[in-house]
Amino acid sequence: MPEVTVLMSVYNGRNYLRDAIKSILRQTWSDFELLIINDGSSDNSGEIISSFDDPRIRLVENPVNVGLTKCLNRGLKLAKSNLIARQDADDISLPNRLAHQLSYLESHPDIVLLGTWVKVVDENSKVLRDTCSPIKPFVLKWRMLFSNQIVHSSVMFRLDKIWQLGGYDDSLAYSQDYDLWLRVMTKHRISLLPEILVHRREHANDISTKYIDSQNSTADRIACRYLSNLLKKKISIEDVHNFREIIHYRMISSPDDFKRSLKLLQEVYKAVLRKWEPDAENTALITNDYLRMIKVIASMCANLERKASFDILKNTINKDTISLFDISTASCLLKILIGPKLLPKFRRFLGRPDLEHRPIG
Repeated sequence: MPEVTVLMSVYNGRNYLRDAIKSILRQTWSDFELLIINDGSSDNSGEIISSFDDPRIRLVENPVNVGLTKCLNRGLKLAKSNLIARQDADDISLPNRLAHQLSYLESHPDIVLLGTWVKVVDENSKVLRDTCSPIKPFVLKWRMLFSNQIVHSSVMFRLDKIWQLGGYDDSLAYSQDYDLWLRVMTKHRISLLPEILVHRREHANDISTKYIDSQNSTADRIACRYLSNLLKKKISIEDVHNFREIIHYRMISSPDDFKRSLKLLQEVYKAVLRKWEPDAENTALITNDYLRMIKVIASMCANLERKASFDILKNTINKDTISLFDISTASCLLKILIGPKLLPKFRRFLGRPDLEHRPIG
């Protein structure tokens, strides 16, 4: 029986499939099976898989496409090992990945799910960025409340514990990994290896790019459900969506949304300290991250208000005639935006000859 089952689902993955398979076959740890579910591909993915002459590869063909989630659950049922390593058909596992994850799980029997840091590359393998989520267990759990911190293609987990939680949720076409990770961390410990062991590929046809809106809306619902359970009250999906947008540094439209997001963050913070009961060190770590998030919210809210001020200024200077009230409004806004000391240098900013020599401020 192999020590690890590497589980890969493929649907029309010919562009990067060969490299993905090679990255597993070149692992320094060799005691594994590579279980590949070909999910009704209409390209030559099946031929590419069959071209490899390696007894560790086990190919299962789906006659029709059933989707990633159902494929993964089918793979879990067919797996020969209790340790499952996920591998996407367009990603690359570095040679030491399996060895390092196995070693960690052997020395940490209480860890049920283990991810790694990841390097994100494009279709030509050009490096885009590194994904290095926090490794402190409590901070990792805290961040997971708001967004998925563990890349799906980097995980290794204990199958028996995953089945106790029901496996992947078949009703979810997207973000099935985020849902499962949250369920795992309610019952067990999760962790991250602080080293880059996977290259995750971003390209036009990968699920995270092609279906980004569906992925995000599903993740919003998953986070909403989990946070509602944590707070023991119903939270609106709109508030969770706005909060997640802010945390990902995406601007939202209303100052009231920022205020509701701040209130939600405060409630979650208090609930986490009350229910998780972290020690002094972990309380300090979570608190520091909580304060960082508050600064993010405050900064983005200020930027939104500045934008509103500039809009008022723009409308003012575009008027054919400007009243004394308009001039006073422009003066006050400019003082707020640039400060009174710099105001004389910005007289020409208004772009109005009729105001050029008027005392503004």
